This record gives sequence, structure tokens and C-alpha cells, in this order.
Amino acid sequence: QAESRARSALQESRRAVLPIAEVEASHYLGWALHEIGQLEEAEQIATQTVALAERVGAPSRFSVAVLRANAYSIAGSRGKWQSAVAAIAEQVRAEADPHYRLVVRMMHVPLLLRFSSPQPPELEALLTAMRADIEAAGCERCRWQATLITAEARARMGDIAGARAGLADWDVARPEPRPGPAARRAYVEALVEAPRNPKAAQQLFQQAGELAERAGQSLLRLWIELDAAIELAGSDRLGAIVGLRSVAESAEAMGAFSEQQLAVQHLRALGVRTWQRSRTSSAGRLSSRERQIAELVASGASNPDIAQTLFLSRKTVERHVSHILAKLGARNRAELAALVAREVREVPDDPRRPSA
Repeated sequence: QAESRARSALQESRRAVLPIAEVEASHYLGWALHEIGQLEEAEQIATQTVALAERVGAPSRFSVAVLRANAYSIAGSRGKWQSAVAAIAEQVRAEADPHYRLVVRMMHVPLLLRFSSPQPPELEALLTAMRADIEAAGCERCRWQATLITAEARARMGDIAGARAGLADWDVARPEPRPGPAARRAYVEALVEAPRNPKAAQQLFQQAGELAERAGQSLLRLWIELDAAIELAGSDRLGAIVGLRSVAESAEAMGAFSEQQLAVQHLRALGVRTWQRSRTSSAGRLSSRERQIAELVASGASNPDIAQTLFLSRKTVERHVSHILAKLGARNRAELAALVAREVREVPDDPRRPSA
């Protein structure tokens, strides 16, 4: 709904030659496209928004630093997360207004945490500065949004008690949240539960993903599924492989190349070789399901293992494996594994993707 309304507002502001209104509508359109996972257009729109705001100024509810930070946040998913994190940090330093600065911080901290592992003193300093801006800004909406971001940060740094305290405060203030905030809250709780109760955490990740889907937050759902697969690796390697494969494919379709590369890195850590599909590759002749099964076979999974992982019958798996062997001209599972390995070696790297 936000994407549709912002696009209409942008068209009308351009028709009426209202440049400040155009900046506002364009910003909201870029933000919405980012949320729903249309990242190529989101990046284009956000870049145009900043260029226009630098000429005519920003609307009263934003600052140019906020608009720049939003553009850098989108760029962070497009394969440039290191430079994006540094650029958003620079906007934090450049912004004098504590309210606007808080908004920029809320883009900086999640990006930093999800793609890297800052040292506890560095992260604590960032959260202390965020608390100071929360008090100075006096915005209740931003306060509770920042509370969830802080709880996520503490969960990721291993401060489970601090994360739980943040969630408890948020629950008191927001007993009946909309699906979007509820998805983020369930996501944080899943991160909190993962070290102690992996099974309960997986249920919370699933709940969070469903809420994110209801809210149209495709990029958030991608992160939820990525963390769920990463956490699953400790107890269900095959399930984690399937989850990471799915995330990598979804991220590629969105244009979220940084998230795609992160999923690939975790697959490699599990000992799984990956290939990038091309129209001329052997893998390109397989359906999506057949590619999943081929990769599981290559990783050493038996037919019963694959059936359990993909929730298929054994006969269905056997039929798929037979079709895969026939399509690729492989005589047995060993030859199939060798073919998969050859795809990995022969397909060149895509220069758009970040290096591992």
C-alpha cells in the first residue's frame, strides 16, 4: 500500500511542480521498495531523492542526512555493505538534530550488526549514544523502534538479559502491535531463544517470517530466514543447507547481493560447494527443485535424508534423482557430484557480487 500511494504522490508532485513534495514522496517510495525487496529500483529512486534534496532542500520531517542514510542503507544490500556502513556513520556525525540523528543511527546499527561483528565496547558506545538521542528527541515512536533495535543488538552480542529486558519494556508499551513491528519483535525473541532453546527459536523465526510476509516486509523476512538457517546448522545440517540455498536464491532475485553472499559464505562453512547458474550450464537445465536435490546429493545426502529435509516421499526423491541423472548424462551419484563440483570451478565470478 505504501509503495502504491507513494508512487501516485510522486507522479502528482511532479505534475504540479512541487519539488519539496517530490522529495518526500520519492523518499517514501524508495523506502517502500526497499522494504518489499525491489532493490534495484529502490536504489535508483533513493539516489534521485538525494540529488533533488541537495538542490531544493528536504521536507520538514526529514533532513538531507536522513535521505542520504536511507540511500546508503539500500546500497548496503546491493553488494556494498562495508562502504555503506561507513557512509551512514559519517551522516550520524554530520547530523546536529538529535531526532534526525536517531533515525540515522537506527539505519546504521542493524546494518553494522548483521554484516559484521563489532567489538562489545564499540557496540556499547553506539547504544549509549542512541539512548542519549532517544531522550533528547522525545519521540515515542522512535523510542520504541530504537528499543527493538537495541534488543536485537544485545541478543547478537550475547547480552541475553539485556535483550529480554528491552523486549519486556517494549511489550508493556506496545501490547497489540501491527504485523510489521510484531515481526521484528518475534525476530528478536527468536535470536534471544536460539542459544538456549533452538527448537523454540525455529518456531519464533517461522512466526516472525509469517508476520513480515503479512506486512509486505520481504527484506526483513529474508533476514529472518537467513538467521533461522544459520541457527539451524547446529542441529540440522541438511535443513540449514536447504534454508541457506533458498535465501541465496531469494536474495539474488531481489538484488540483495550482500545478503546472497552472506548465505553463500555460510553454505561454504558447512562444506557445501555452490555454483552460479548460467543459461549454458548443466545446472541451468534443471528445475529449481531438481537443483536443490542435485546439490544435496552432491553434499553426500542419501535419498531418505533428502526426503526428510524437503518433506517429500522417498519414491518422489528417487524419481527426481533418476531424472537429474538422465538430464545431465551422469551414470551415478558420484558423477553427479563431480559435475556439480565442475560447475563451481568453471562459472566465473559475477563482478556485481561482493567478494567473500
